[in-house]
Amino acid sequence: MIHFSIAHSARHVAIAFSRRAVGLDLESERQVDTHALSKRFFSTGEADAVGEAETHGLFFKLWTCREAAIKGDGKGIANLMALTKVHLDGEREGAEVEITIGSDTWGALHWEMREASGLSYGALAFRERPTLISWCDLR
Repeated sequence: MIHFSIAHSARHVAIAFSRRAVGLDLESERQVDTHALSKRFFSTGEADAVGEAETHGLFFKLWTCREAAIKGDGKGIANLMALTKVHLDGEREGAEVEITIGSDTWGALHWEMREASGLSYGALAFRERPTLISWCDLR
């Protein structure tokens, strides 16, 4: 069986194909009330970290990782948002991020794309880390 996930935001579209469950999310940085959204949808620790952050980057990283895992799980964002936690422990650039949805564990890889039009964020989530990830920019 082939699993896939599609995401788009502003000028970007991404598609992921895998033999295992996979989820993908893209977000363009924009003005949002990160404090209110993180208090509503994130754990207390995540919301506190977003409140202390100097930029919106952490909010978009947490959001894209969370949404990518929820898409991969396939039970719907409304059903899983409150059960999902992105773990910030030991976070370092380019490292896999751990996400839990209830008792299930997901991993995610996060990236940022900087362009003249602004900053965009993306995340690819998986239960089992892929052995090969291939990227193709069709611009």
